[in-house]
Amino acid sequence: MRFAVAGAQIQAVHWPISFFRVHSAQKTFNMTACVVEQADVRDRNNVVEPSIHRRHTIQSRLASALDSEKPRVALVSAKLPTIFSPDSAPDLARELARTGFRVELLSSTDETADDFDLAVFLIHLQDERGAILRMRDRDDRIPTVGWFWENHHRVVENAASAEAVDVVVPAHAYATSYLANRHSLLSPAVALCVTQWSKREAATFFARMGLQERSERLYCGSCGLSTPERLSTLVDELIEGGNTGVYVPKEQEPFRTSASNSAQRFEEWSSHKSSLCLPAGTELPTRLFDALLTGQVPIVPGGVPDLNLVVPAALQKELPIIRLEDYSVRSVRKAQLAALAAFERGGEAGLRRRHEYALNQHMMAARVETILGMVRQISRRPVAPRRRPNGID
Repeated sequence: MRFAVAGAQIQAVHWPISFFRVHSAQKTFNMTACVVEQADVRDRNNVVEPSIHRRHTIQSRLASALDSEKPRVALVSAKLPTIFSPDSAPDLARELARTGFRVELLSSTDETADDFDLAVFLIHLQDERGAILRMRDRDDRIPTVGWFWENHHRVVENAASAEAVDVVVPAHAYATSYLANRHSLLSPAVALCVTQWSKREAATFFARMGLQERSERLYCGSCGLSTPERLSTLVDELIEGGNTGVYVPKEQEPFRTSASNSAQRFEEWSSHKSSLCLPAGTELPTRLFDALLTGQVPIVPGGVPDLNLVVPAALQKELPIIRLEDYSVRSVRKAQLAALAAFERGGEAGLRRRHEYALNQHMMAARVETILGMVRQISRRPVAPRRRPNGID
């Protein structure tokens, strides 16, 4: 970037002058971190964004889409059958109707008549880009928003999908800048949330099960097939050690199998006082919100950059949320004892406070309402001149 500012000329030499070594400690070994850092460096010199004409086009499309009394919104998730409660669709429709939107939760727009005013695609890296382009081919008047649930990895696929939508909404704030492009408007990040229960279910289940007798065993769900070695090793050590009482449940069937499945899972979560919420990397684990919703005291590793952005530090102490010092059995045991002590100090009032906080702030309806509110603001925002810090284009 400094070369570009100075007007340097790039030329190739035709003989080798160095060798490149591949090893686990190099920066490019973690390509996601490398690309995110590169984008941050780029942004210090030149912010990549759509032209004034393109931004005006997007804003006009959004303004037209939101012009009706109750705009109809398609909320599209290819993972609808596996990560959402059966009650999610009616619950979202009911909750968002209060804000003046008609929201339909769909697994695809391929089989629907495209009479929506706006489409919000949840980008799970399930070829959503193809689905967006197919919808555009049928009717390019419908503006599209991409909510990027996996923007903390597989950066090439995410970047391609970002160029296919009108508005980009990252889920993980720390890995945002690389999504900027000349076709889409980049909005602030909107974190992930509870999906395995609807707001109605959570309130109903908590009233019935939230105050049941709870185990002091540390609740720790399965980490999945893509779990990094350090996490799977820690979980294995916790299980083999026995003295921490860590419990890893069996994998559940898809969430939408039945309403009784949702109730059984809520009962299992709410039968524990504390929960170990392990992310695959440094992303904010969604299990944190599940733990709070069911009244548990969650334990989250240190080094999760988005935690303070989503849950203010003062509130983390009040709820509380316990931070894990490192990925060792000793640290887990120490954090577990702190979580159990905090649970006992807070009593029923603390348990209800955690549940109500998650219920009111971190359910799917609240997130969608935030996104639609941002989209409405974008549609009304004056078109500003482009920012070019060092005059590089």
